[in-house]
Amino acid sequence: MFGRTRRATAFARATTATTATATATAVAAVAAVVGLPASATAQDFVPCGQAALKNAVALANTTPGPSLLILSPGCPYSLTTPHNASNGLPVITSQITVVGNGSTIGRSTRTGTPDFRIFEVAGPNGDLRLGGVTVRNGRTPTGSGGGVWVHDGGRLSVDRSKVIHNSALLGGGIASASSTVTFTNSDLMYNVSGGDGAGYLDYPQSVTTFRNSTVGGNTALFGQGGGMEVDGRLTVSGSRVVDNSAGADGGGIMIAPDANVTLTDTVVRSNTSAAIGGGINNYGTLQMTGGEIFANRVTEGAIDSRQGGGIANRGGSVTLNSTRVTNNAARNAPGGILNSGGQVVLNSTVVTENLPTNCAPGTVPGCTD
Repeated sequence: MFGRTRRATAFARATTATTATATATAVAAVAAVVGLPASATAQDFVPCGQAALKNAVALANTTPGPSLLILSPGCPYSLTTPHNASNGLPVITSQITVVGNGSTIGRSTRTGTPDFRIFEVAGPNGDLRLGGVTVRNGRTPTGSGGGVWVHDGGRLSVDRSKVIHNSALLGGGIASASSTVTFTNSDLMYNVSGGDGAGYLDYPQSVTTFRNSTVGGNTALFGQGGGMEVDGRLTVSGSRVVDNSAGADGGGIMIAPDANVTLTDTVVRSNTSAAIGGGINNYGTLQMTGGEIFANRVTEGAIDSRQGGGIANRGGSVTLNSTRVTNNAARNAPGGILNSGGQVVLNSTVVTENLPTNCAPGTVPGCTD
C-alpha cells in the first residue's frame, strides 16, 4: 500500500512538472510572436469551464496593465450562453494574452444554443493575443466577425492557432475595422459568410499581416471574397489561400478600389467564383512576388462576365514578379488574366495553360495565347 501511495505521489509530481514545463514553453512561444510583456500585471490559470473563462476575461479587463490567461491544456471551453447580447465572452477592452495549451473556445453545438460570436475586441485599448488556441462555431447572422470582431483601433494577434467553422453576415471568421491584425503560423478555415469576406474581412483603414498561414475552405455564400476581402492594407507572406469560394467576385481574394495588397511566396490555388476573378479580383493595387496562382476557376453562374479564372484586374494595378499563373479556367475568355481598364505588369512571370485563353481578349503586355 505504502509503495503504491509513493508511486502515485511521484506520478502526480511528474505530471505537474510536465504540465508546468509545457505551459512555460507555450508562454515563451507566444511571447516571442505576439509580444507578451516581460511581466504581465495579472497571470491567471483558468480552470476548464465557461464560467471560469468569462470571469477571468472580465477580471483581466478591470486589472491595470497587461494580463495573461493560461488555459487548461486541451480543455473544450464550450459556451452555452452569451456574456452579453452579441458575444460569448466579455468585450476585450485591455491587453489580454491567452495561452491556449491546445484548448478550444467555442460556441456550443447543442440544439437551442443562441447565436453569438466568440470574441469582440474594442479599441482603442482592446488588444487580444491568442496563442495555441482554437476559436470555433461563433455565429452572428446579422453582424461582423463570427469568430473575432476587432474595431475602432483595436489589435488582434493570432499565433499557432485556428479560427474555424465560424459564420457571420460579413467576415465569417474574422472582421477588422480601422484596426491592426497579425495572423501567424495559423489556420483560418471553413468559415462562412452570407455576404463578403468569408474567412477574413478587412474594412477601410485596417492594417493586416498574414505569415506562414492557411486561409482555406471558406465560403461567401452570396458575396465577394471567399477567402478574404480587403479594403485596407494587407501583407501576406509564405501562406496559402486555397479552396475558398464566392457566390460573387473573388473566390480567393477580393481587393477593393482603395486597398493595397502585397503577396510574397504565397499560393493562391483551387479557389472558385461564380462571377469573376476565380483566384483574385482586383480593383486596387496588387503586387505579388514569387508564389503561384494555380487551378482557380470561374464557374457557370448567373451574374457578371465569368472571366479571369486566375486574376481579374478591373481598373486597378497588378504587378507580378517571378510568379506562375497556370491551369486556371473561366467560363468565358480569358481564363488566366483579365485586364479591364487597368494595368498589368509581368516581370519574369509565366502565364500558361489557362483555359480558354491565357489573357485574350484584353491587353496584358508579355502574355501570349
